[in-house]
Amino acid sequence: MNTILFFNSGSIDIDDGYFLRLALSNSGYLDLLSAVPPAADVIGTISSIYEELQEPLKSICDLLLFGKTVYMEKLPEALVESILKIRESGLIALRGNAVSLNNLYLQLVDGLLYFSELPHGRQTLYYGTDSYALACRLGTAPSRNNVLDYCAGPGIQGLLSASHGAHVTAVEVNPLASELSLCNARLNKLDNLFNVINKSIIESETDLKNLRFDFICANPPLLPIPFNLNYPLLEMAAQMD
Repeated sequence: MNTILFFNSGSIDIDDGYFLRLALSNSGYLDLLSAVPPAADVIGTISSIYEELQEPLKSICDLLLFGKTVYMEKLPEALVESILKIRESGLIALRGNAVSLNNLYLQLVDGLLYFSELPHGRQTLYYGTDSYALACRLGTAPSRNNVLDYCAGPGIQGLLSASHGAHVTAVEVNPLASELSLCNARLNKLDNLFNVINKSIIESETDLKNLRFDFICANPPLLPIPFNLNYPLLEMAAQMD
């Protein structure tokens, strides 16, 4: 994995997300992402129309969606300024007059700016269609004031719950994912509703034992399922073979 060894949410000022969102809105990037269905492959969808895009939107997609290094003069000035504001966060890398994301891409998920790892075979800062599917099933009932998100990764389930007013406790063993989720929370001004425990599920029991939750969700890493287990998706897969 090529991601740098740390992220630093504490370096993100409270208004940095606002200026980044404003620059992305004025550039047309957010409008472009909003046109992609929520459950669709955003990278594949935008790739299919890439040649029809005009500059500087092409260069913005290269930087924020396709993992490319882009010279700053090819980007709108307001976007460059907003990117430089978060340069200490570890989300971006500067190489002279060129900029790139650190093996990340930036998308829009139900109105939230969301950094996660570029898709590849061994993702550890994962976001996928299953992440979105689970997030859609969390609901927004007022009784769900306190939410526990196990195996939070970069935080999408917990962040969407926080965006509806819930107080979220996220548990994530990977320190990179934990800090990236805090970066995402900070950029969306949700850090006052979003807390991360950087421990394994078992180790977090001590931190959680005196807390009570209205709703608990979990999206653990995919693991092999024994074929003798009565699991509906296994039966479906066997019928498709």
